[in-house]
This record gives sequence, structure tokens and C-alpha cells, in this order.
Amino acid sequence: MNTLLLVGMLLFAGPGNLNPESVADRLDPYLRAGVGRGFSGAVLVGQGDTVVFAKGYGMADREAAAPYSVDTLVTIGSVTKQFTATAVLKLVEQGKLKTSDRLSRFFAGLPADKQAITVHQLLTHTSGLKALPNADDFTLIPPDVFFKKLFSNDLAFKPGERYRYSNAGYSVLGRIVALVSGQSYEAFLREHLFLPAGMQHTGYLLPDWQGLVRAHGYGGGVVDVGVMSERFAKDGAVSWVLKGNGGIQSTLGDMFKWYVALRNHRILTPASTALLTSKYVREGEDADSFYGYGWALFESPRGTKVVCHNGGNGVFFFDFLWLPEEDAVVLFSTNVAGRETEVSVRLERMLFDPAYQPKPIRENPAYLVMSFCMKQPVGEREALFAQIKARQKDGFHHPAILNRIGYQLLDAPTRREWAVAIFEMNTRLYPQEGNAWDSLGEAYLAVKDLKRAKTSYERAVALGFEPARASLAKLR
Repeated sequence: MNTLLLVGMLLFAGPGNLNPESVADRLDPYLRAGVGRGFSGAVLVGQGDTVVFAKGYGMADREAAAPYSVDTLVTIGSVTKQFTATAVLKLVEQGKLKTSDRLSRFFAGLPADKQAITVHQLLTHTSGLKALPNADDFTLIPPDVFFKKLFSNDLAFKPGERYRYSNAGYSVLGRIVALVSGQSYEAFLREHLFLPAGMQHTGYLLPDWQGLVRAHGYGGGVVDVGVMSERFAKDGAVSWVLKGNGGIQSTLGDMFKWYVALRNHRILTPASTALLTSKYVREGEDADSFYGYGWALFESPRGTKVVCHNGGNGVFFFDFLWLPEEDAVVLFSTNVAGRETEVSVRLERMLFDPAYQPKPIRENPAYLVMSFCMKQPVGEREALFAQIKARQKDGFHHPAILNRIGYQLLDAPTRREWAVAIFEMNTRLYPQEGNAWDSLGEAYLAVKDLKRAKTSYERAVALGFEPARASLAKLR
């Protein structure tokens, strides 16, 4: 018998049914091999109402030696958007809202160019709304002030004209959910979505997470950037920069319950679920993927429908792949995202294509650099540079990669000399890159080497990097 045919038969316990033992034999070695390259995270594969495979890898909290598992509390990032979209359709079902409703129904005193923006356009990223400048995910601004500032921005384009991914649009939707329901955004989700689905551990501030391991994020695979849920608890609030579009905390176990609830129409009617997962607009002129309501939609290599969304911030990453024709789901979480965000797509192909041989989980280039910098004195810089140069085409092929690593080190006060060294290496690899010289100037400033900062900024300006001109003028 053909070997590939045998493998394919082993993966399936019956017509189209995944075999748990065979799935584990296929997926587990691949994921375990990644741990040796710095990977940590968790994977859950489900089919129908049944968990087929669920396992954690590496550490969720290295200091506490707490392993990653499917019950680890993680941030799901922009997968939050499909919760917001579901909440909107829930209000539509309740007769309190229409997707054709205009912003002028919910917000008074809107600029003329924002008044006709519809809920549908917000859901499909076709509103033209741009992010609030000079505000990050933890900038706390009173809602009235926040939305007044947001709506005072110029639009990126005329509403409905084209697609442009907009976190701000989903923040507006979150606010609409609160205004129409008379509840806070999170309270509405908890009452009408999470608890009916059996999800006890999902939210921003309301769940009781005592006893759960919380995933720490590791920048560059090394630097502990903490836990988002602890930051929310410390602030006692969630910024509207983030609310509605990202930042919800959950576990893979809870997210599987959510998949089951959607699949079985316990939250939305079949008609509303169809609206949620329909193709409305291409994600770019030549894109093969489309955007629905809080979901991206495309075809698998087998030509079957994929309903998907991911979310991350360069450290945490979460992916939700729903395969309605295979009646299956793949959930993936990691706290060392780096550039390796294709794992879930590879796992999905491994499940349904026995001939597919995935690329191994790569050692994150940031992990290579950061682990060296954390263990070795800065006097060993040339040894590190030799490794980086040897991998320039495979891992360090763009100046932005070392640039990001340098800034992560710059944020660690005990590693600032290494930050300077990394920025110096970047200018050696990319001597014609103005931004690399500008970053080096910033690093010299951080260690109070004003003479070299001036020289670096001058070099950046000479290469046409205009933002360095202001830094140079300020330094003078």
C-alpha cells in the first residue's frame, strides 16, 4: 500500500473523522521539536463537539516554572473582533440595531463626513476611520473625549470606497454595543455570549482567574514583558484604544467552547451566523482573502472554506481557524510570537494533507540575539556579529529586524550597552539605511554619548532620513 495513503487512512477514524491518536502522532513531534528552538505555546484541534488533540509546550511563566497548557490564560488579540461582531448581530436579533444604521444615530455632534458611516462599514473595515494618534493600548481617555478626538481625524478615504483594516472602527462598534444595550461592553459580552457558551475565563476584568496560570510574554523570546490581564487589573479599566478590537483574555479551552456554541447556533441563529461569516470585501485589491464581520475568509489548499482570525502584538499571538466543511477547528496560542505566526496554518495542512511536509518551527532570530545578549558580556559582540552576518539572508534580511531587537534591549536598563552594539551591527550590515543610523543615534543618547549621537543623526540626515533632522536640531 502507498505510504501516503496509509498515513491518510490513519489520520481519519472514519469518513472525514480525525483519529486522535494519529493526529497526536503527526502534530506532537513537530511542536516538541519547536520547543528546542525557543517555541512555547498551546494547540487545540477539535472536530464537531469533541476535542481531538490538546497540548501545551514550553513555559507560560518561566520564573514560576509554570508550563503552558490549554488552560493557560492568554491574550487573543484581534480575535476579539469576532466577539464584537457577534454582539452587534445579537443586538440586531433583539431588534435594537440594524447593520444599515448610521453613526449619527449613536453619536451627537459628528463631523459631516462621519455621519453617514454605517455599522456594516465599521464591521467590514470600509469606514475610512483612522487610529487616534499618540495613544497606545493602555492610554486611558474618558469615552466622550476619546471618541470626540477619534471622529475629529480626517478619514483615510470616503466611507465604503475600499478596505483598510481599522482597529478604531471596532472600538466604535464596542461603544455602540454599550450605548444600545445599556450595559458596559464587557458586561454585554459576558451575559449574552460568554456565559451562554459556558466560558468562565474570558473577558477583560470581570472573570475570576484565581488559580489559572497566566502566560507571560517574552519579547524576542527572552525579555519578560509581563501579563496583560495584570495591567488591566492595575489600571482598573481598559482603554478604548483597545476595547472592542483586541485584548480580551481567554484560554484555548474556553475558545473551543465558543467554537462549539457558534457551530451549534447557541449564540446566534443560523441566518445570523451566515451573515457573520459571509464574504463582503477583499482584503486588498489582489487579495485571495475576504473580510466578513470580524472574520477573514479564504479557501484552504483543498478548496474548502476557512473562517479565520488571528491577533498579536509581536510577542503574544493567537490564531483561530474554523473549517466548517471539515467540521473542525484549530486553535493556537504562543507567548514568543516573533516572526513565526504560520504554525496554525501548517498544522491545519498536516491534518488534512498526508503528503504535506511542513517547514520546522524556526529559531526566532530575535531569540538567537536576545539569548546571547542575556548570557554574554558585551565584549563578545564580534562573536555575535559573526553569527548574524552568517544568517543575514535567512533571518536578518531586513534592517527592521535588528532594529526591533535593539529597541527591546534599550528598554532593559541593564542591557543598554548591548542595545548600542546591536544598533551598531545594523549600520554595519545596512550602511545605507537612514533609519538604522537614526536608531543608533537614539541608543547613543540613551547612554549619554552625545558626540556619537550627533554623528549618527547627521549620517541619517545625509541618507535622506528626514525624521532625524528634528532629533539633530534638538540635540544641538
